[in-house]
Amino acid sequence: MATKSNIFFILSLLFSVNVIAQKKDATIKGKIVTSDGNAAYATIQLKNLETITGTDNNGEFILQNLPALKDSIIITSIGSQSITLAITLERGETKDLGIINLNTKIIQLRDVEITGRVAKSYKSDYSYFSTKTETQSV
Repeated sequence: MATKSNIFFILSLLFSVNVIAQKKDATIKGKIVTSDGNAAYATIQLKNLETITGTDNNGEFILQNLPALKDSIIITSIGSQSITLAITLERGETKDLGIINLNTKIIQLRDVEITGRVAKSYKSDYSYFSTKTETQSV
């Protein structure tokens, strides 16, 4: 009987240590701005954890309730170059990434050629019907 209670005690101790080790209370925050200093609307993703958030109207973001981790943050925004940052978080840590500047991504579009012709005739494929009425003034 003592053996069963010892095994139960050891298993419960290991389980509680595992639960404590996985406590999710770390935080990552920061602000994303464009190259001209305005707030950027961007997506922030933790690559391995697959957690995604976006910036608010001020360009600020916060990722909460994270476990201790070693991961990569990927920041993407339309019209800007993506940024990847390595990050390490300890349990209970709040990491402020500060202000992150996004560089504009310039994409060369394909050329578009517009050709037209000038009509030399007044002939039209459209038909027109009208009625003329006369009114008398009193």
